[in-house]
Amino acid sequence: MPCPNRKTWFWLLFGMYCLLMLWLLFFHRIGAELMPFRYNLRPWDTINRYLWVLRHSANDVQRRYAAANLVGNVVLFLPFGVFLPTLFPKLRTLGRFSLMAVITILSVELLQLFTGLGALDVDDVSLNLLGIFSGFLLWRMINACNGKW
Repeated sequence: MPCPNRKTWFWLLFGMYCLLMLWLLFFHRIGAELMPFRYNLRPWDTINRYLWVLRHSANDVQRRYAAANLVGNVVLFLPFGVFLPTLFPKLRTLGRFSLMAVITILSVELLQLFTGLGALDVDDVSLNLLGIFSGFLLWRMINACNGKW
């Protein structure tokens, strides 16, 4: 049996990544946040609260939660920014990539809001997009160094 090529491995990893993200974004807290229509539309509100906790709270649990949310919202979406241009050549331009990134993140946030399995938070949108665009930048740097995928 022939060994799968690199593209096949990327598709398998992307599928596993998508399943993990579905679980993290919608199902790992099921029952804990079934409160429909929770939202934050004020930029920097959530980020500032988490930063305040990191600077001023003596509670280690609160500090870990704040750090995990700030860093996690960026890091968890970084692979998405690498997978998209790798697997979908039409998304290798900044314009198309940006459109797909924004549509994806807004879809996730709206699904969380309307299913009650999360909350729409403009700060999550910003942090998630930071992660996705960091992944895209990483992809561009790797691509520039190693040639085409």
